[in-house]
Amino acid sequence: MNETVVLILGFLLLVAAGGLTGFVMVRFFNQYTVGKVWGAMIVAVIGAALGNAFLVRLHVFNIDIPAALLGGIILVKLLNLVTPSSYK
Repeated sequence: MNETVVLILGFLLLVAAGGLTGFVMVRFFNQYTVGKVWGAMIVAVIGAALGNAFLVRLHVFNIDIPAALLGGIILVKLLNLVTPSSYK
């Protein structure tokens, strides 16, 4: 496969995993953040990229998906902890 196609598919995988993680954390686990669902989805996409960058390179995971999900969950949870109570 072309290298550009692989990079685009990897990016779309991170966006999908992060977006799904943010949506699930807000809707089903009541982890309210600044920006509600959209804020959690954006933060989870960033967390998915960071989780993929660090956990795969440290050989904790060999697959991108669990590392992306774990990174998204951790970052949304951290944002939930620092969100003021007026947003909850």
